Amino acid sequence: MARAPDLPFFKFYPIKFMKGVRGLSPQEVGIYMMVICRMYEENGSIDYNPIRLAAYCTVRQSLLEKVVERLVVLGKFKLSEGRLSNEKADEVISDRETRVENAKRAAEIGVQKRQQNQQESPATAMRPLSHLDKEKEKEKKNPLPPSVVGPKDLFGSETNEPELDRVKVRGASAPTATSERNQVIEVLRQHAGLEAVESFVRYRSKHKSKAITVTAARRLSGELKTIRLAGHDPDDALGMAEERGWASVSLEYYVNAKGKVNGSTTPIKTSAHSPVMRKWLDSRYGDQQ
Repeated sequence: MARAPDLPFFKFYPIKFMKGVRGLSPQEVGIYMMVICRMYEENGSIDYNPIRLAAYCTVRQSLLEKVVERLVVLGKFKLSEGRLSNEKADEVISDRETRVENAKRAAEIGVQKRQQNQQESPATAMRPLSHLDKEKEKEKKNPLPPSVVGPKDLFGSETNEPELDRVKVRGASAPTATSERNQVIEVLRQHAGLEAVESFVRYRSKHKSKAITVTAARRLSGELKTIRLAGHDPDDALGMAEERGWASVSLEYYVNAKGKVNGSTTPIKTSAHSPVMRKWLDSRYGDQQ
């Protein structure tokens, strides 16, 4: 069978595996697992070439032949016509191929249906515009009363209450604290894990003068990206900011604080905008920035 480079994983059941290798020596378990991984790499049974397989498992050829012979006797492997196979691995690979084919088929059907719908009803794309035209016609026929519009226009109004009433009447909704919090989380999640981001947002809301804004989140997201590109963990940086009572975090603060924790007392200049740091990031990551 051909290799499957786009599927670099397989189902693993620890309890069943531990029961299956019970009674085997550590060397036998290691060789057994290496050969199984080789089967998944090749997407099926493999050629039994003791020299190559011993090099793959980094063991002596004599040891590999002895272990494989015992595993065949125990039913862990099947040796037929010069090829090694494993019954469970064959089942998982077959199931994996079936799932992939079903997913591809479903995607193709979905594309065909969308194309067919677009061909049958080309006027569908104009529906939102028609809907807006109807709303405008309703506003012309039923203008808002003066008490709702307010005594002055938008630029000359002394209070924003009439304007808020007009927004409510027309069906729009003003941004809420919850929606802004969700925007902040989405911005920070670009370069940090969800758990670390939510913890930091809660920390800012409770322990600082005010919650983090979307603008501040974008700036912090840039710092987290710099920390990630420099080879550090953005989640750990957010956690350190909470521990030390910081409102934000930068690569320089994080590296210096981390150095003190590890016993270093020499401050480290790691600004992402310094020529040395920028040259290092460009040479190492290039287009990833």
